[in-house]
Amino acid sequence: MNINNTTRHVDLDIRDPAFYHDPYPTYHKLRQWVPVFYWQNHDLWTFTRHEDVSNILRDRRFGRQITHIKSREELS
Repeated sequence: MNINNTTRHVDLDIRDPAFYHDPYPTYHKLRQWVPVFYWQNHDLWTFTRHEDVSNILRDRRFGRQITHIKSREELS
């Protein structure tokens, strides 16, 4: 795993045998050093803390349903 603290970019291969067999030390490091990071291997932003993930999942702006913004008729 490589972490760039300036850009918050992380290079982490989940197929690495060390990570695969015991990912928890890596998760702990990520939560401490870069709780929000850009996961280069998967081209996405990642959140590692329970509170952040919970807030995102509860925020309707990030959900699958958008009928609170537009009706089904407007989407068609």
